[in-house]
Amino acid sequence: MELRAYQREAVDAVYSFLRDRDDNPCVVIPTGGGKTPVIATICRDAVNLWSGRVVILAHVKELLEQAADKLRAIAPDVPVGIYSAGLKRKDLGYAVTIAGIQSIYQRACDLGPVDLVIVDEAHLIPPDGEGMYRQFLADAKVVNPHSRVIGLTATPFRMKTGTICAPDTILNEVCYEVGVRELIVQGFLCPLRTKAGTARADTSGLHIRGGEYIAGEVEDLMDTDSLVEAACAEMVEHAADRRSVLIFCAGVRHGEHVARVIRERHGAECGFIEGGTATKEPRRADRPVQARRVEVPRQRQCADDRLRRAQRGLRRAAAADAVARAVLPDGRARLPPRARQGRLPGPRLRRQRAPARAGGRDPHQGARRWRR
Repeated sequence: MELRAYQREAVDAVYSFLRDRDDNPCVVIPTGGGKTPVIATICRDAVNLWSGRVVILAHVKELLEQAADKLRAIAPDVPVGIYSAGLKRKDLGYAVTIAGIQSIYQRACDLGPVDLVIVDEAHLIPPDGEGMYRQFLADAKVVNPHSRVIGLTATPFRMKTGTICAPDTILNEVCYEVGVRELIVQGFLCPLRTKAGTARADTSGLHIRGGEYIAGEVEDLMDTDSLVEAACAEMVEHAADRRSVLIFCAGVRHGEHVARVIRERHGAECGFIEGGTATKEPRRADRPVQARRVEVPRQRQCADDRLRRAQRGLRRAAAADAVARAVLPDGRARLPPRARQGRLPGPRLRRQRAPARAGGRDPHQGARRWRR
């Protein structure tokens, strides 16, 4: 599998950062831009070129499966283990361990010394205090004081606290960033086209709690016969030449109403998925190519999560060709330097063992440090 130019540049930027600095980098690639091949390439090089050990952390089993598939495709000779209760696997002792943070956060010592910890969806690392990510990373640092953390995310910020990178946080600086707009121009993401609906809801009466509209009030406002029927008619009209459509709704009741109107009034096939849908049902609902799919975000999803879910509709190979009522960023990222051909990862890194403790065996024996 050959990396795209910006993916190769992201990998090179990580290697340069690890060589020249002692803190932790973050890579920003939009949703659908292909972060997993970057992760798999770094794992392959860490194991094959530098005899390192790597842990990949993610918060949902779909990301774990995706990382395992890409790693097998890019580096079929690299030993890969999976540690996830949801996948019914608890593999230890592998060069690369792909782990669900909920399963592994208290097991850093069981893994032994690791050189790199790669965090997918790195915006989920809390900026301070406690949490599963912070506990695991702190314990991993005890086992190997020289371990490094690499974060990857599509949104290097939080709505409430700002940027996820700072001198006093786990991730310290963005080493590479590519934006949505640029990947659309290059043809790697679908172009975004917006259409304002003719029927408008009056949001002036909504109240705000915790920085967001109160969910129940939003659903009551949107779930009226007039608004739903008008919106469904417009969506069916605009999507007449589309293979599939993904619709986000304000709540379960609203989503069921939308799905019912599309099926009964317009005779279109329409599936419905919400947070309580059984694990296997979403997979079946994705299969019909002609289906209109209505999705209700989980009630606890914050604005950051909804933004990332909407961005998935820009994937070239996405199941949905159109994302209804999605609000996306305006492409704030800088353009990367011109792609360079034939670049190598850079000087080979060598490992150094931690010095033995006087008077006995060092508990961190085997810890490695990334150096030139």
